[in-house]
Amino acid sequence: IAAMGIIFGSLTISELASRKSKAGGIITYAEYSYNKSIACAFGWFHTFLYYPTLTAVVSWVSGIYICMLFGINGGLLTETIIALIVMTTFYIINVLSAKLGGYFQNASTIIKIIPLILIALAGVFFGNPSEIAISDITHMKSASWITAIAPIAFSFDGWIIATSIGHEIKDSKKNLPKALIIAPIFILIIYVLY
Repeated sequence: IAAMGIIFGSLTISELASRKSKAGGIITYAEYSYNKSIACAFGWFHTFLYYPTLTAVVSWVSGIYICMLFGINGGLLTETIIALIVMTTFYIINVLSAKLGGYFQNASTIIKIIPLILIALAGVFFGNPSEIAISDITHMKSASWITAIAPIAFSFDGWIIATSIGHEIKDSKKNLPKALIIAPIFILIIYVLY
């Protein structure tokens, strides 16, 4: 359900992206669709809430995984220090060269997707569907399954941020809408197969 919401959100944003190729992404679209006040509100929200929260969470999770990978024990303080180092490193990489940052993003995306695809393929070819047993479907009758929407939406995050660099994309009026539609569908397929 969450993935379908993301795909329809992508369709909406891709329609706006096909009309405007100015810098600013979602803020420009808000100004184009509504007015400058709404665009200003979007700008403040993204500047002081959305981007800092997203950056902090991703950096902190990186710190957690680095600690797990290298067997570092130190708790929250160590994870936070590593998160700050990770965040600062990537900030410097992007300041030095946007192209270098792009190469790193492409490489890390491929590195993340390969294991998911391999696990999905292993499940498709070597899995035994008869071993899957549904023990209790009564949990679906309550509204607790809705709590899964936030982490699912987080796993798709980035599609809205991609609009902010639309002016840097070659033929963005054609290519950005394609990317905004194809990428979430591709991610959905990988996670469903996974």
